[in-house]
Amino acid sequence: MSPMIPFALLCVVGALAFVISSTPNPLRTSKAYHLVHFLVTFYLIFMFWEAFWAGAASAGPGVLIDFFCHVAMLLMALLLQARLVYFVVSHYVTDLFPAWVMGDDRLRMPKTYDRAEKAERARDFAQAAQLYREAIAQDPKDLEARRRLAEVHVQLGDYDAAIRELTAALAETAELDLRGPLVVRLAEILVQHRNDRMAALERLYKFKDEAAGTRHAEYVQARIEALTK
Repeated sequence: MSPMIPFALLCVVGALAFVISSTPNPLRTSKAYHLVHFLVTFYLIFMFWEAFWAGAASAGPGVLIDFFCHVAMLLMALLLQARLVYFVVSHYVTDLFPAWVMGDDRLRMPKTYDRAEKAERARDFAQAAQLYREAIAQDPKDLEARRRLAEVHVQLGDYDAAIRELTAALAETAELDLRGPLVVRLAEILVQHRNDRMAALERLYKFKDEAAGTRHAEYVQARIEALTK
């Protein structure tokens, strides 16, 4: 087999990787895609060099020049993957590095959402949503990730999804300190983006009953009064 066949395939795989890593999409943060991509890449590199050495015996004195030409070809093909490699490294190291440094589970740093926050600052809300969904898939009880995902959905104009995430977050906790802000934000979205004042008041009154006799009830009562004026 000619080395040109795996070389051409490497170029195709590299071009695909460049496109995927350049635009917000589910594939560029998919662990399955990353694994398959790099396995295919390593296999094609192996095939490339196997094909070269199979024909090297007949190259005669020019084998050294031929070798360096093939090295240059390989580097050109792999250069197309530089953007994906950079993205993958930054994607994983941001979260893993503190754990590697600290070592002991008891000493690890608190969970952060650096990559998602960076995507939000760049107004890449689709990418931020994907990263928060990954965090929730790993820990369905991650209320902060759900809250942040709801806010990203608001930015994307997907208010039904925002309502679903806040509702799911409320279902995961009974702590009043956590439920209060979630209920209030849910009510705000219902009023501002769904013009559903009755549903908002229903949520607020229900929480007020749950929190009867606490400061949380007073906090929600102020919101109820603002909506019923």
